[in-house]
Amino acid sequence: MNGQKTEIQSNEPEPAALKRGGAAGWMIALYAAGLFVRLLYLNDVDLATPLSRHVFIDARYYHEQALRILSDAGPGARPYQLSPLYPYVLAGVYAAGGGIAHMKLIQCALGPLVGIILFLALRRRAGLAGALSAGALAELYAPSVYFDASILVESFNTLLIVAATAVAWTGFERGKPRWGAMAGALLGLAATMRPTALVNLLLLASGALFVLPARRALAWGGAALLAAGAVILPFTLANVQRTGQPVLLSANAGFNFYVGNDPEGRGLWRFPELDPRHDPLGVRYLSEDLVQDVSFMEASWLWTGRTVQLISEKPGKWLGHIGRKFVFAFHPAEIPQQGLSQKYFFELLSWPLALPRFGLVFPLAALGLFWALPRWRGHLPPLLAVAAQLLSLIIFFVIDRYRLPLAVVLLFFAGIGLQHLARAVSARAWSATVAWIGSAAGIALIQQMVAAAPGFVLHQPPVFELMHTGLAYFEEGDYEQAIDYYGQALALFDDPDIRMNMGNALKKLSRFDEAAKQYQRAMEMSATDPMPAFNLGNLYVMEQPDARLAEKYYLEAIRRRETMPEAHLNLGLLWARSGIRLEEAPGHLRRYLELDDSNPEYRRLAEEALAGLASRPAAGENSP
Repeated sequence: MNGQKTEIQSNEPEPAALKRGGAAGWMIALYAAGLFVRLLYLNDVDLATPLSRHVFIDARYYHEQALRILSDAGPGARPYQLSPLYPYVLAGVYAAGGGIAHMKLIQCALGPLVGIILFLALRRRAGLAGALSAGALAELYAPSVYFDASILVESFNTLLIVAATAVAWTGFERGKPRWGAMAGALLGLAATMRPTALVNLLLLASGALFVLPARRALAWGGAALLAAGAVILPFTLANVQRTGQPVLLSANAGFNFYVGNDPEGRGLWRFPELDPRHDPLGVRYLSEDLVQDVSFMEASWLWTGRTVQLISEKPGKWLGHIGRKFVFAFHPAEIPQQGLSQKYFFELLSWPLALPRFGLVFPLAALGLFWALPRWRGHLPPLLAVAAQLLSLIIFFVIDRYRLPLAVVLLFFAGIGLQHLARAVSARAWSATVAWIGSAAGIALIQQMVAAAPGFVLHQPPVFELMHTGLAYFEEGDYEQAIDYYGQALALFDDPDIRMNMGNALKKLSRFDEAAKQYQRAMEMSATDPMPAFNLGNLYVMEQPDARLAEKYYLEAIRRRETMPEAHLNLGLLWARSGIRLEEAPGHLRRYLELDDSNPEYRRLAEEALAGLASRPAAGENSP
C-alpha cells in the first residue's frame, strides 16, 4: 500500500490556449456537435418509422409506471422491478405537461455532457489532443446517440458513471473525503438507474486503500459509501413500506443472475418458460413450482440458488459460457435484447452507420490501457470503472444496453492512447506512429476475426423490429399497415405472438373469421401460451357474441395458465352478465383481485360485479 498521496502529473504542458480559457471554446464546440447529431437522429428516426414514437418492453414498463405514479393508484404494492428512479423522472416530465418526446429531448441535451466530462478529466492528463479525441468520440459514439434518444435508463446511467469516475480520479489526487462523498452520491444515483453501479461503488471505495494513507483512505471510502447509502435509502424504505421486504433497490437481481448464468446460454442468456407480461421476475412461476407463496425477495434468492445448482451440475459448460461472455463483451457488433436493434434504425437512415462504434473504440482504448496498466496507481478510478462494468457484464449478461457504460469509460483510455499517437506524429517519430497504428489495426482485425468465428456470428433478421413496427401502426390506428408489417415479420419467422397481433389487427377491420384463424393457428403453435385462447374468448364476447364459445376459450386460457388474471376477470364478468354459472362467477372475480393490483379500472369492474352478484337474491328467493 502506498503511504503517500498520489499526484497525477500532466503528460505534457498544458497548451497556452487552454490556460487563456480556450478550453471553454472547445467544450462549446464538443457539446454543440453532440447535441446536433442527437437532435438530427431524433428528428430523422421519428420521420422514418413509427417505432420511435411508441414504447415497448422495458420502455413501456417505465412509461406505465410513470403514469401510475401520477394516478390515484400510486406506484403500486410491489417492490421496484427495474430502475427505481427513472419512472419518477419520467413522471416529472409528464407532470410538467411533457411527453415521451420531451423526455428524449432532455436526454439528448444531457447526453453530450459525457464528452465535456471526458474532456475536462483528460485535458491535464492526456493533453489537448487526447482530451479532444475522447470528447469527440463520446459526442459521436453511435450507441450513445441511440440510447440518448430512447426511453431507457442508459442515458442517465452512463452520464452518472462517467461523472463519478472523473470526480473519483480528482478525489484520489486530493485525498479529501468530500470528493469521496461526491463520487459516492453520483454512483448512488447511477445505482437507482441500474443497480449494477453498486459494483463500481464497492471497487472505488476499496480502491482508495491502494493510493491513499490508510486513515485517509478509510475516510474517503466511508464517505463514498455513506453518500451512496443516503441516495439509496429512500428506495429501500419504499420497498419495505410497500411489501415488508428489505429489497435494496430492485427485485430482479436473482432472476437476471439466473438468466445470464444458465450454462446452456452459450455466452448470451436463456430465459425460463414463464409469463413475462404478468410474471417478469418469475415469482408466480416459483410459487406454483413450490406449491407455496413466495415473496419477491425470496424469489430473488431462490433464482440465485437455482443458478448455483445449475453451475454445480455443469461446471465445465458454465466456464465455457463465462468465457464466451467475456468474448462477447468485446464483440465489435452491438447485441440487442429488446427486439429493437440499433442496426435496424441506423440502416433505415444510413448516415448513422458512419458514426464510431465499439469496433473503433476498443482498439483505440486497448493501446491506452496497455500504457496505463503499468502506471495503475495514477489511473486507478477509470481502471476500476472498466473492471466494474466488465464484471457486471460477466455476472449478468452481455447486451448493448449493459455494455454502453463500459464503452464510454474506455474512452478515458482511448484519449490517453490517441495522445501518444499525436505526440509521435508531432515529433515525426514515424516508426512509433506506424507501430501504434498497426497495433490498433491488428486489435481491430482480431475483433473482426472473432466476430466471424462459428458461435460468435450475430445474424438476427429484423423479425421483432417488423413486429413492433406493426404494433406501432396498430396503436396509431393504421391497421392495414400493421397487417403489412406483421406479414413481413411472418415471412421471416412464423411466430405465435406475431399471429396473435395479426389477429388483433384483422379484428379491428371486422375481418373476424380471418382473425379467428390467426388465433387458432397461434394456439396450435404454442400449447402453453394462454393469450391465443384469451383473444378468442374476447372475440366471441365483443365481436361475434357467443357466450358458450367465449366461456370455452377463457377456460382454456386458465387451463394453460391458472395465474392469468385477465382470463379470470373476463370469465367472471361473462358469467355474471350472461347468467351462466352465476355461483362460480365470484370465485373467478376474487381470483383476479388476488392476482393483479396493476389496473385500478379493472379492479373496479371486478369489485362492482362482485357487489352486484352479492345483492342478487339467492336461488328460490323472490325478487323484491
